[in-house]
Amino acid sequence: MGVALVLFMLLVAGLVDAGRAVWARTTVQYASTQAVRWASVRSEDSGNPATAETIETWVENQARILDPDRLTVTTTWTPSNVPGATVSVTVSYDYQPVLDFLPIDAVTFTFTSSQIISY
Repeated sequence: MGVALVLFMLLVAGLVDAGRAVWARTTVQYASTQAVRWASVRSEDSGNPATAETIETWVENQARILDPDRLTVTTTWTPSNVPGATVSVTVSYDYQPVLDFLPIDAVTFTFTSSQIISY
């Protein structure tokens, strides 16, 4: 009875951890998609141009449920931040499972979104 209870609790904890991983992955993907949309309407010609720092802050605000120390945001403009150019935002997150005593490695979720700058 005791062994079955321990195995059952490990199974439940594993399912909760898997749910957390899916939640983190979805949050990283959403933040990447929304950040590039936000940046695509803030060119150098607009009154409030996007910078790498403002995009990183924007992503951190969208992904508040994640540990900001494990979140990395990279923004590139091709060729520059002007209408007609392309902006790309890459968001990475190092997910660490709660069950660290099991042989489960950390997973890095990375998503890149690109869009043409319209304004």
